[in-house]
Amino acid sequence: MPIPSGFGLAQFIFEGAGAGPGGCMVTLALDHPFDESPTVLAEEVSEAFAANMIGGLCDEVTHSTTRLRIGTPLGEVVVEVAGGGPGGQSVPCMPPSVALPFVKFSAFGGRANRGRWFLPGVPEEVVDSAGFIDSAARDDYTGNSIAFVAALAVDDFVPVILHSDPELTPTVVLSILCGAKVYTRGSRLR
Repeated sequence: MPIPSGFGLAQFIFEGAGAGPGGCMVTLALDHPFDESPTVLAEEVSEAFAANMIGGLCDEVTHSTTRLRIGTPLGEVVVEVAGGGPGGQSVPCMPPSVALPFVKFSAFGGRANRGRWFLPGVPEEVVDSAGFIDSAARDDYTGNSIAFVAALAVDDFVPVILHSDPELTPTVVLSILCGAKVYTRGSRLR
């Protein structure tokens, strides 16, 4: 999907045993004036993500790269910067097919106005045998995602949801909350 002019798409790339053989990517669209160096902007986004989101993940996953794709009237500008390194938890990790689910909420209802994230590197100790995430851990993950959105706001980034129809205005994300149950690759494909 092309990135509309004036918007960007941050791609957080993970590698390592907990991310699977080909690694994985988590994306977040952003509204920003994009009036600074693309490299500086990518570093700001990467640092906000690393400071708030990877500490609760297993050290079997590494946030290796942040790629920022910026839409301009002349096409896309793409910049890559180093990621934040390995997850902060030295505990056994769930298989790469298991992910932490996050839901992006907006002020509008309907499927077109929300999005999802699936973060790899789920520590085994926070998931019960039925796949439910421990409520304290879920609160921590939600707190981390709220802090991430707040850190983005400090640098004038506003998370948005891009639509496949270029005529639709991107929808502002109000919050990103952790779900109650882990997702597996099978449940994401249904």
